[in-house]
Amino acid sequence: MPCAIIQSIFFGGAGITEKIFYPDSPDEGCVFPDIAYGEHERQRLDLSIPSKRISDSGVILFIHGGGWVSCDKSVHWDDVKYWTSKGFVTADMNYRYASSACHVPDMLEDISAALELIKSKSEENGLKISKALLTGGSAGAHLALMYAYTMTDKAPILPVAAAVCCPPVDLTPADIFIRKKPELEDWRNGVLSFCSGREITGGNINDPDIKEILRSISPIYHIKPGTVPTLIAHGNEDEIVPFSQCIDLHNKLRENGVPTDLIVYDRTGHDMKGDEEAEQRYKELFYQYALRYLD
Repeated sequence: MPCAIIQSIFFGGAGITEKIFYPDSPDEGCVFPDIAYGEHERQRLDLSIPSKRISDSGVILFIHGGGWVSCDKSVHWDDVKYWTSKGFVTADMNYRYASSACHVPDMLEDISAALELIKSKSEENGLKISKALLTGGSAGAHLALMYAYTMTDKAPILPVAAAVCCPPVDLTPADIFIRKKPELEDWRNGVLSFCSGREITGGNINDPDIKEILRSISPIYHIKPGTVPTLIAHGNEDEIVPFSQCIDLHNKLRENGVPTDLIVYDRTGHDMKGDEEAEQRYKELFYQYALRYLD
């Protein structure tokens, strides 16, 4: 349904926001910017609804990376605008950073809360959103996969597909994140401690109890027949997340009969910059996944 023009309103730091038109292309649709889906300052999302839609029942949700402890949804705003222009309801979200008080299950709860708000806001605009394609890069890719692979019975909007870039899918290897960059060991230990809720040092990462916790928050160990179709992209010279992780993920999905595609970005690192042919192929496949699973 067409969106009425309503000015965006902010009251101090409260960020009370109403829907607005895209200023450059008012016929394109409307956006709910920076709306709160919880009480924490990080629990915010942007929701974009195109006027001309391919699907009235699906949403694409971008989850940002940043090692679980940094970055912001704004890095995906251009992606939101692009996929809105292609006719898809699209959103991006912040989540609570990993900390001594916030672990992976808490971040997955944030995704549920964000989807609940997306569902209710869409219903206010005449849409019944029932399907979600979850997407992101790096830590965002990890969270997208963890949610899509483990939360289907609890999700307010059912994950039906995932599209991820450079995803860390197995957090159990002793050299995870530091094989090519040993100087990242302190960071690695810190974020894994936050994600798992257990203190991790270089000496105890192989402890069986810690291994089991890391296994529980590693997407690859949750794959089974019926897991959602998954599009994967990864740079073959990634210096942070080993390229072998995407190969293992792709193979495990295929072994379980799960539809999957893998795009290899040649001679690119963790930022996946420089392979325009692979970038175009990923975008084409992303579009096919969105059409197939959200329409």
